[in-house]
Amino acid sequence: MRILFDDDVTVAFHLFSIESAGGGDRPELDGRAGQANGLCAAAIPGFLEFTTGLHTGDVPVRIEVHDREPDIDDVWQEVVEVSFRPLGRQVRLGIWGDAPIPLPDLDVRDYRVRLGVIGFDNEDEERTEPAERYLIQLWPAPPAPDRVVRQSSSTAAYWHQCAQKSPPPDRQERLEPQEQEEKFRQDDEARYWGGRGPANDRLRAVAPRAVGLAHLDRDLVDEIDAAGPEEQRVMAAWAARETCRRAGLAGQDWVAQALDALDRGDPPPAWFATFTDGFARWRQVPAEEITQRASLRPADAPAPEIRPEVSAIHAVVFAREPDPLEAALDTVRTAAAVIPGTEAEVIAAFRDRFGLPRD
Repeated sequence: MRILFDDDVTVAFHLFSIESAGGGDRPELDGRAGQANGLCAAAIPGFLEFTTGLHTGDVPVRIEVHDREPDIDDVWQEVVEVSFRPLGRQVRLGIWGDAPIPLPDLDVRDYRVRLGVIGFDNEDEERTEPAERYLIQLWPAPPAPDRVVRQSSSTAAYWHQCAQKSPPPDRQERLEPQEQEEKFRQDDEARYWGGRGPANDRLRAVAPRAVGLAHLDRDLVDEIDAAGPEEQRVMAAWAARETCRRAGLAGQDWVAQALDALDRGDPPPAWFATFTDGFARWRQVPAEEITQRASLRPADAPAPEIRPEVSAIHAVVFAREPDPLEAALDTVRTAAAVIPGTEAEVIAAFRDRFGLPRD
């Protein structure tokens, strides 16, 4: 085995590449289009482009050359394979908008290339473990169709679908660099929003609240957006009550009074004026003690698991958020997620309640 590279690589727009024959600028065409996989683009001769989970930053990359096909370690969560033939012995690691990194020479011959990835969903799921990293292995082999060997994450599945649904390079329209960058931006936004970007800036402004629900039911986000402010308030109140019901709090008098006030549009009871007030009432301790306890948790300590009761208190308070669209999107997402595994059931009940079509 020969190691060509083993270090961090700076990625931009989810991309880095291997270029051969001294290269040139990045090809104008999308080399993953028409493939089975969307993580390693190989349709442009002498050029490989890799899609990363991270949008911008540094990821560890190791590149190995083997005499024969290596075994696939179970540790790699995403695995794809493509065929590749360099146009010349000189190869380099390409980075969007930065100087390429020269790599040791490669013999000009046909190779099979395997890409293994760990932590591909980290950025979307706001995780840091396991750390995102990449292994690229090459070995002599005759040309063969690309394939998806292993797929574990929803983000990888999205990029595979993008490749499969796009026309191959010989049928693509050539784009100017600015157009190409805009296309990548649109593709990335669509992935972030669960397959389709937002229809308006109004939704973009509430993206942190909307995208969680979008990944459960993309159409539902647009349907809630299309509802008027008054109906969005009713939606938020329904979702808050459903969250409390599923968390086992709806039958308690102090919660029921807060939910009834929410339905009527009345001010909240004093014990539900803020999240801290509601949390303190649930824990039966003074609100000041809640603040003191929170301040004692070390900054580097892992965040505790969110209990259903805590989600319910959040939903009741957030349903009064000044922006009714934001309130509805967040509380419906909270209701769907309060009990893992029941998301589809909650969304179906919500659609029935508000006369929205089921898929």
